[in-house]
Amino acid sequence: FFPFNYSDVADFDDVFDELVKKNINNAYDDAWAEVFLPFMKRFEQRAAEAEAAHEPENASKIYLYALFSCSNEESRILTTIVRRAASLGQISRCPILSTPLKREAWELQKKLYLKGASFWKEPVTNVIFPHTHAANGDGPEIQMFVRLPQQTTEASTAPCLLYLTGLDGYRTDTMPGAAARLVSEVWAVLAVEIPGTGDCPAAPNDPKSPDRLYSSVLDWIEAQPNLDHTRTVIWGTSTGGYYAIRVAHTHAERLLGVVAHGGCSHFVFSSEWLHMADAGEYAFKYRSPHISSDIGS
Repeated sequence: FFPFNYSDVADFDDVFDELVKKNINNAYDDAWAEVFLPFMKRFEQRAAEAEAAHEPENASKIYLYALFSCSNEESRILTTIVRRAASLGQISRCPILSTPLKREAWELQKKLYLKGASFWKEPVTNVIFPHTHAANGDGPEIQMFVRLPQQTTEASTAPCLLYLTGLDGYRTDTMPGAAARLVSEVWAVLAVEIPGTGDCPAAPNDPKSPDRLYSSVLDWIEAQPNLDHTRTVIWGTSTGGYYAIRVAHTHAERLLGVVAHGGCSHFVFSSEWLHMADAGEYAFKYRSPHISSDIGS
């Protein structure tokens, strides 16, 4: 179950033994991330040793804990996804980047992910570009993961899937499955965090900031000579599904299609919904002291 759905339980045995030993049961504090970081750094060292020994496949597996390649057959089957280092990073900074140490874990997770993904035939790159529509407290830059098919050129442009991440599943967590399947079908796959999460620059206290964010992202896509902006599809999951629904209305003329995968709307994040959600399958409490003042008590 989320957020462990891409993990091997055995990878967390030592981590959770340590959490139990230290009686750490609050994922919102630094003590939580502090337990994870040494394990992440240990695997970073193992991967560096594999890379130095000219074992790029093994290095990629360790960096990502991902046991799949980009071949058509494996992309379709996706028989084994064990994103070990990336998964450790995801759980270490879940459910929100509430402390400096969690931010450090997030930065290390990105570093490990991009290093591992650099060995793939179609590598993932982190693109940083100006937030041209920034206003009213927005950050100046947008960060986005981009993965292109090998044959993409100005003469053979690729259609685009723009993936909108969820509330606590960032671009390091949700990019691999979507990209592996779609890059093999000659799609460019891009992933960006939603407002208030990850590296998203949208001002969290301005209800119009998401519209400016997606205007800048779509402008960037349109400016790329190897991308076909007339065939841009948005896919949002979970809270990203809410933003997908929103963009379908605010930027309809710029999109070929929109998929709201488990998107939320209406009464989500109301006090009543939060009380019910905390009794569900989600591994963390929604109603933490860090967020209750922002979304209702």
